[in-house]
Amino acid sequence: MRARFVVAGGERVRVAECGDAGAPPVLLVHGWGVSVFTWRHVLPALGAAGWHAMAFDLRGHGLSDKPVGEEAYTTPALVAHVRAVRDALGIDRCALAAMSMGAVLVRELMLDDPSRVSHLALISPAGFGRIRRREMGRLFSPRLLAPLIAHLVPRMAVARSMARTYGPNAAPLDRDIDDYWAPSQFPEFVLASRHLLHAFDWAPPDPERFARTDLPPMLALLGSHDRLIDLEATEVYLAAHVPRCRIEVVQGGGHALHEDTPAEANRLLVGLLRG
Repeated sequence: MRARFVVAGGERVRVAECGDAGAPPVLLVHGWGVSVFTWRHVLPALGAAGWHAMAFDLRGHGLSDKPVGEEAYTTPALVAHVRAVRDALGIDRCALAAMSMGAVLVRELMLDDPSRVSHLALISPAGFGRIRRREMGRLFSPRLLAPLIAHLVPRMAVARSMARTYGPNAAPLDRDIDDYWAPSQFPEFVLASRHLLHAFDWAPPDPERFARTDLPPMLALLGSHDRLIDLEATEVYLAAHVPRCRIEVVQGGGHALHEDTPAEANRLLVGLLRG
């Protein structure tokens, strides 16, 4: 495991990676409110299996730069950000794997230019069905309260949020909670999380876009105990409109199934990459 910073689109971006730099690349894109730490079980597994696995902190997250304007957190702005990071890493064509909100970004990246995507893995993907509690989050984070919200993230709130993302057979460790809580020391991180609730487009895309695209091999990993996405609606949309997408429901997995059931998640990811 190693870490570095790159400059993408004029912004400083933290990158964590594992594996031989000359191996086939896999770019990992995290979801809302987390960081490269979410890939701590995936990076070494992909590296050991023969890939150059790279993860990065999205704009506004972790140790990457955190613009304060809401316009930086629209879907087109973040898709452009991921594209800039990919180019800054010198990647021409690669496999993409993403979780939750990150799945929206890699989905758009693939639909815009499928020739640069060899494989696509969607873990607990947002953007294919309803997101539970999103409207509640929007309701309790109005623009007028944004400056106050930026300084009010107790550790207990992070612990409760993480507990909701795990399945019934696992629980986050204290050090995991600390690592997810740590970025809240930056008020800009909390503002970025707030902006994403309001400016990001979480809706499913027009199915015709998939019909018009030469899709790469795809895998959707869904947790049987995911309490954040509408599992049934997501499965129905993918089965009906994304013909090359294999759907796997990980029994006992929560929204963060790559964290609470890492062995199964890694097995399926490696299986996709190996064809």
